[in-house]
Order: sequence, then C-alpha cells, then structure tokens
Amino acid sequence: MNWTDQYLARQNGTADADEQAEADEQAERRAIQNEPAAPSNAEHNPHKLERITASELAAGDYRVEFIVDRILVGNQPHIMAGGKKCLKTNAALDLAISIATATPFLDRFDVPNRKRVAFLSGESGLGTIQETAKRICKARGQSLAHLGESLIVGTKLPRIASGAALDELVAFCQADGIEVLFVDPAYLCMDLGGNESSLFAVGGVLVGFAQVCQEYGITPILVHHTRKHRTNGDAGYYDPPELEDIAWSGFQEFARAWLLIGRREQYEPGTGDHRLWLSVGGSVGHSGLWGLDINEGLYPNRVWQVEISDHAEVRAAAERDRDQKRTRELNQKTEQRKDKIRRAVRKIGPETKSAIRATAGLSSSTFEQPWFELVESGEVELLAIQKHTRTEQGWRLKEVVGTGRTVRAYGWWWSDRTPIGVRPSDQQHQRGIVCKHGKQKVSEQSEQPKERKLN
Repeated sequence: MNWTDQYLARQNGTADADEQAEADEQAERRAIQNEPAAPSNAEHNPHKLERITASELAAGDYRVEFIVDRILVGNQPHIMAGGKKCLKTNAALDLAISIATATPFLDRFDVPNRKRVAFLSGESGLGTIQETAKRICKARGQSLAHLGESLIVGTKLPRIASGAALDELVAFCQADGIEVLFVDPAYLCMDLGGNESSLFAVGGVLVGFAQVCQEYGITPILVHHTRKHRTNGDAGYYDPPELEDIAWSGFQEFARAWLLIGRREQYEPGTGDHRLWLSVGGSVGHSGLWGLDINEGLYPNRVWQVEISDHAEVRAAAERDRDQKRTRELNQKTEQRKDKIRRAVRKIGPETKSAIRATAGLSSSTFEQPWFELVESGEVELLAIQKHTRTEQGWRLKEVVGTGRTVRAYGWWWSDRTPIGVRPSDQQHQRGIVCKHGKQKVSEQSEQPKERKLN
C-alpha cells in the first residue's frame, strides 16, 4: 500500500487492519529476499502536520543553501521553463554537470560543493544526451566518463501523480544517493485527465511530488514550457520571459524558485548561434536577468561555447544595433531616392526643383534629404533657365566621365571647351557616346534636343 492509498484508507477508517496486513506481507517478502526495511508509514506520510512553536522557530537552523550561487536553492522545488527549441534541455544538462562536477554554471555562477545528480529526460534520447553532455564536459576541460556515478542519466520518467511511482522514484534516488533531481519535461510525468487548466488538480500533484522530495532531501528541478501567447513578430516577442509565462495552471504558484529561458533574437539557421535571455528568481529573494549567448556550431563540428552578460549591457548593445540598422535602412532608402532624382533630371533636362521632384515621384518629406546630398556633393548644379517670359532657377545633373573631362548635362554631351549656357551647334548636340579616350563618337542619325533657352 503506497502513501496515497494509506491516506485514503485512514480517511475511510479502514487503515489499521489493512496497514498491518500490508506491513506483515512486506516484512515476510524482505526477509526472504534480504531487502532493507522500507520507511515507516509515519515517515512516508506527506500529509502529517508539523508543529513548531515560535521559540523553536527562532532557535532553529533554517539557513538557505545555494547549490549554485544566485541560481539554485537547496531543498526547494524549481521550475526551469522556456519556449520551444530554446535549449531548455541543453541548459538543464549544463546545470546538472556543473553541480556534479562543482564547476561554474555557464562559466559564471559558482558551485560550492559537488553533489550527486540524476537527469531524467523523456524526449531527447540517449544519443542526443550523450553528444550534448560530451560537448559540455569538453568545454570544461573534463571527460564525461570521469564523472562516474556523480551523474545518473535515464530516459524513463516517473509518473508523479501516482503514489506507487513516487515510492519507486524515492527508491531510485536513495539507491544512488541522489541529491538533485532533474525531470524533463514535466508534462510527460503528469496524468491529469484533461485537467491541465485546473489549479487544484495540477497543484495537488506538484505539491505531493515536492513533499516527497523534500522529505528525502532531494532538490527537484522540473523542466517545463512557457505559454505560446507570444507570436513571432509581435513587439514583445523577444522580451525577457516572466513567471506569468509558465504554461499550465499551478506551476507558477508551485515554484519556489525558477529559471526562465527565452529568445532575445530570431535564430538564424545555419549559424548555430543562439541569443537568449536567462531570468532567475525565487522566494528567498534572489533574482537576476542576463543575456545568454550559446554557440553550438554545426554538425559534425558541434561545440558548446557560452557567454553571459548583464542585462544592461545586452540592452545597450541591442539599442546600438537597432540604431545602426535604422541608419543602414535610411541610407539605403536615400540612395534609392537619389537614383530617382538622377533619372528625373536626365529625363527632363535642366528644370526647376519642383518639376524635378514631381517627375521623380517623391513627396516633399522624402525628397529633401537626397536632394540636399546631391547638391552638397556637386552632382547637381544650379543654372538660370527661361520659363516663358521669366527667368527661374534651374538644376541640371553634372557627371564627369572619361579622361577628356567631358561633361554630360541633361542627356547631351559637350566638351569642357564648350561654355556652359551656350547652345551647342547642330553637330555638337547630336546624341553620342564618349569613347575610352574621351573623344565623342557621334551617332549617324542626328537628333535635335528640346527647344530650351539657356542663359
């Protein structure tokens, strides 16, 4: 009879006879198989109420132990959550190896003491776990084989809603002296019968699991998912994850401490580079937010390179990147608009600024900056043009090409020796092409320019 059945039997008043018969049967079986005695019912009953007076509370030693500095608190239930394909399992495995080897987590957070760790993963498979663990150990200058029994790995997950399964989990941990337990992912461990949205159903299962772990000195870390309410492209899609982002009812309330992972930039396939957020907090008052960069390389040359930065540095760098991106986009648009202006001037020849803008198809706001740059660079120059009975300011495009400094203005060619503002002769204004040596090649068919008076 497991502890859940015992609790129900006590509620129905049928506990004594059933428990005694069960105890006699187990004692007889252990005597035959020479098994160690199981914990007593009192020890194995998580529903037994504890009584502590204020004096005992004041005098007691309830100091908090950090298994990982500023990250993981001993003997408290943790949730490690993140979006899909955010390297949750890989980061959890890095954390497990850090605890098993007493080496800094993510090369940043100290691990004071080495502890025995069990890592149970129901999704990855042993091949992926092995390959990832070898990369993580190699980055620490260690060998996975040298961890020995400090790290126990399994691919079968416990059913934490079942009392019998919890008994088996306790036996599993006690057999190897496990002090820290990773379970990945949490949703595969829970038989909720469609009650995932029920705070009471989920909370009851999680609390029972946490009480059993606490009773036997095991620090549990449940690897879980965050909600899918954020859509890629939304303004807040790449914001740091928060406790409210943890999926399913009950998990947010259950967690005494949490590690949340989310993307801060879109992953670029073919790079192996992941730009992530790491948000940490807990009921003891610790909290932090960091930018986490992980480079895994590409198959078959996979690596494990991590770099962690304070969130202020990450935000400042992101702002600089956004400014540079905006500048590049603005410059690109300006160049495109300058091309439109050049084509407009070539099309209509020397004309007023307003006529050039209209021909280019630009508004006043989009015209001014590229026009200013063209004037400043001397690419367009001012001249007087005759409009009916009045003289106005006109503009023409000036390009110097070839070695003979031939000037091209509004689609026609003149030599440097032809004074600007003087109408060329019939032969000079024939459309032509400038050759390599700066000499003009005149086309066989003459083409007259538009009638225009030049000053």
